[in-house]
Amino acid sequence: MKFSILIPAYNAEKYISDCINSIKKQTFEDWECIIIDDGSKDNTYKVIIDNVFDDMRFIIKQQLNQGVAETRNELLKIAKGDYIVWIDADDFISDTMLYSINKNILKFNSDFLVFNYNLVYEKSVSAVRLLNKNNCVIEKKDMFKYLAQEYNMPSFLCNKVISKELYNGIIFDSNLKMLEDYNEICKLAYKSQKIVYLDEYLYYYRQIGSSITHNIGEDILYQNLKIREKRECFILKTFPYLINSVKCGRAYFSINNIIISYQINNKNLFDIFRRLLKETIISYIFNNDVKLKHKIAAILIFINFKLYIFAKKIMK
Repeated sequence: MKFSILIPAYNAEKYISDCINSIKKQTFEDWECIIIDDGSKDNTYKVIIDNVFDDMRFIIKQQLNQGVAETRNELLKIAKGDYIVWIDADDFISDTMLYSINKNILKFNSDFLVFNYNLVYEKSVSAVRLLNKNNCVIEKKDMFKYLAQEYNMPSFLCNKVISKELYNGIIFDSNLKMLEDYNEICKLAYKSQKIVYLDEYLYYYRQIGSSITHNIGEDILYQNLKIREKRECFILKTFPYLINSVKCGRAYFSINNIIISYQINNKNLFDIFRRLLKETIISYIFNNDVKLKHKIAAILIFINFKLYIFAKKIMK
């Protein structure tokens, strides 16, 4: 079995048919798909069964709610494929995704592949190109620079296909409500023998206001801060000279969380993340990988957040 497609599903009745259908349309056929319904309160399980009841390539399980981290761990235990493909239940993939991944595995003999993706909004689709490069091998030190900066290399699993062997010893932390993949990506990249970047748009990441990433509370922000600190320690222990890249990533992380703290009206967290931005903004604005408009936004956020809000309204 070449690919194990793994899908943790929770309250995804509205979109999971699209997800399953995109898998059925794959032009490369050596795959299995395992879906675990993690105690959904809606009709997710019924929708899954209705879509795959006659297709033996799908393995379906239902469990009491354990959270996404524990569900990932369970999915990995069942998987038999040589490579792991993660898909969120709300999302879908290109018809040629597995064909393209397989072709490049054979070409580069890679155990870790990362590729571009599309953000799917209600009325539009926005392409996200990670690097200004054609298909190529990424040196490990460069991959860690990108991961440290975060700006061009988000740490989610869905735009990465990784050899199952690299997951040996990897356990997703069931205590985390989100970012359960945040530190594991660094461990997987460190264990990899060859990382390849594909300049292809293979994944469709749906932007849904009701998802956990759009409904972040105070407890999650404090938790995310600790996760970020742990990640920084791992990166700097491995590549100490990436200190400026780590600072750039901390600034990027702080900017996003300043905005969230403002939205949830938490002054204490707002001040914490603004202080972190103050310590790291120089590394951010002098980083060549960061676009000018994002540098200007960072400066406005740092100087006067209300001025940033005003400028954003004017730009719209």
